[in-house]
Amino acid sequence: MSPANEGLSAEQQADVFLSQFKPCIVEMIQRYDASNRAVRFDDIEADAASRGDSVARELMLLMLKRQGKATPTEIEQARSSAGPSSERSNMTRIYGKPRKLKTVRGAIEYKRDYLYFPDAHKGIFPPR
Repeated sequence: MSPANEGLSAEQQADVFLSQFKPCIVEMIQRYDASNRAVRFDDIEADAASRGDSVARELMLLMLKRQGKATPTEIEQARSSAGPSSERSNMTRIYGKPRKLKTVRGAIEYKRDYLYFPDAHKGIFPPR
């Protein structure tokens, strides 16, 4: 969803999101029209599941993009989890580091904050 949609209500944002998938749904309805007698239920199920997974991944990505930057509390939690040497270490904050998240619906790639503690030789993507 573009930054221009940020001022919209949740319902309006949902309408914009769903409109992006309308062509996909129309295509599936046309593909499995009643005149197509060679269709098997397994084909419909696999196609519907694949399209549903695609919608789920896009919805998760949309929600991830709406999350803010790491809070001071999250930074302190990250510092603690990096180990004792990180508690007195400098921290480098890398904005927008590409990250691939594995989900049950497939991988999602997006950019998020990354905290690196050079003295501990450890980097962390803050929780959330």
